[in-house]
Amino acid sequence: MDFEGGRQVKKTDLTKSGSYKTDKIISYHISINQSGKEISDAKVTDILSTPKISYIKNSFKIKKGKWVIVNNRWVLKNKINVTEQFTINFISDSQFSVDLGHIKAVEGYRINYKAKANYNLQNGEIVENIVSLWSSKIKIINSIVKTTYREAGGNAEGYVYSITLHKKDEVSGMPLTGAIFRVIRDRNGTTVGEFTTDSAGEVTSLNLLKDTYKIKEIKAQAGYQLFKRKFKITPDKFNNEKTYDLEVLNKRGLVEVN
Repeated sequence: MDFEGGRQVKKTDLTKSGSYKTDKIISYHISINQSGKEISDAKVTDILSTPKISYIKNSFKIKKGKWVIVNNRWVLKNKINVTEQFTINFISDSQFSVDLGHIKAVEGYRINYKAKANYNLQNGEIVENIVSLWSSKIKIINSIVKTTYREAGGNAEGYVYSITLHKKDEVSGMPLTGAIFRVIRDRNGTTVGEFTTDSAGEVTSLNLLKDTYKIKEIKAQAGYQLFKRKFKITPDKFNNEKTYDLEVLNKRGLVEVN
């Protein structure tokens, strides 16, 4: 770690950053070997872990040079475009790898590319990406990059909404414990989680965006029928406290007589 102008400048094997170019386009920058190490059989792997985010495959550029500190920031000096010297291996639309071979201590790389969201991002939404650097099949570093989308001129509320389920017997109103519900974000099909009702027959799904969600019971309490209908929670149903309460009434199960 160097001290330049009173500020610490980290020497890292791998860093990555992202920024939004338009409402749906994210520009990513991967910096390799700012630490100035010799790395044998170097390989970079990358995963767009948020569903329905995909690479713009013709946007990839790889530049080679030497990382130096200029005015408290890293700059790739004497860089040349070496994109044609490497093959980007696309495992899927959201995962790639590239073999960089032997990296000398005086060599650094930067990989630039763009990705697109195949749905309309919500204000405050976080898109996650995992990038790793390997040497001779051993992982050197793993980095999770979170890029927050913010609408122009607006405040990003983010993940501050919640849904609370109240599970009851439809006749007695008795709370039902042990029922399991699955919460899915409708916009991109992400499973937010699976939640089990407590002794009060309640369960809360926290840290939600103001968006549309589908809720389905996947396991009923013993002795009760599974509630087969899905619930759809739209953004307008959240109150001023950014919460929504949903009551689910279940019937007792049918008893078979031999």
